[in-house]
Amino acid sequence: LGFVSNFYFWTQDNYFAQGSELSPLLHTWSLAIEEQFYILLPIFLYTLRNLPRKVIYFLLICLTIASFSLSVWASLNTGGSANFFFSVTRFWELLVGSILALKTPTTFNFKHADKVGFSLLLIAIFCLDKNVSHPGFLTLIPVIGTALLICSNDRGFIHKFLSLTPMIYVGSISYALYLFHQPIFSFYRIQFGIS
Repeated sequence: LGFVSNFYFWTQDNYFAQGSELSPLLHTWSLAIEEQFYILLPIFLYTLRNLPRKVIYFLLICLTIASFSLSVWASLNTGGSANFFFSVTRFWELLVGSILALKTPTTFNFKHADKVGFSLLLIAIFCLDKNVSHPGFLTLIPVIGTALLICSNDRGFIHKFLSLTPMIYVGSISYALYLFHQPIFSFYRIQFGIS
């Protein structure tokens, strides 16, 4: 309720530890980081409301670079739970979306953005796993891939694929699935002794 479960799980076992699979609320760490971001960003923007939009945009880029740099530094020097669960090392991922919201996507003109973005997401899905220090430099792969898909003006086969009814349906229920998947899997593992 206080949006601090990321700090709680920071003090517990590693996210990818075998015992973590039995924690029914483990997934709330990311919800906590999102809520912290959604509380702090409007306050930050409100304090800058009298500045020109370009200055605000520049400051958001600076914050993004600072947060990303801290996550890369932490992945190389500390790693572990602190980097994974710490808000400041994760905010840059959300700030990229904020920057996209300020910058009109129609001004983005990269002919193959959808294909490159989709390819980067496939690379992330099939090549990044629990052995990759995350967040860190390689986290750029899914973040940039997603940003490119959002900005793409192309209406080619990637757009058509993502516009298929089954894809839209999965997208429309994905947040609800995220909210409920961990407790179901966790209690299933506890009940049947699966680890």
